[in-house]
Amino acid sequence: FIFFTLSGLLEFAIDAILTKLGESRTQTHARYSSKNILNIVISVIFIIGNILDLSAFFMWQSRNFALEKHVIFASAHTWLLSAILSISGIVNEIDSMDISDILISAGNALFFIGSVIDCIVRYLDNDAPKAEDDIKKLEFSS
Repeated sequence: FIFFTLSGLLEFAIDAILTKLGESRTQTHARYSSKNILNIVISVIFIIGNILDLSAFFMWQSRNFALEKHVIFASAHTWLLSAILSISGIVNEIDSMDISDILISAGNALFFIGSVIDCIVRYLDNDAPKAEDDIKKLEFSS
């Protein structure tokens, strides 16, 4: 969790500095495009997703399963929004892509597919019977 959050913060800082200097990325990187404002928005959403996942982990540790379920649900949609913005930024630049950019786009497409699957699973999990009652019956060893 910490690594992904630091990665998002680093990318956010790079794009903020480039925007302040009036420059743009000369090379696209993973989920980013050459548009600084879009990159900043994607970075902020990525950081929010990381913070939500980290919060859900701590809620799980404290056995607050009901709240954890809602936080993970919000996190899944945050990742989906990040994936949609990443794909839209890359699709607009498809005419100037080389092989490495095509591979990056394939990674973004896989991230999008994974995010869609994550959201579907979260919707199915919300419709499932309450498993929290069964989990509470288990004894956790400390």
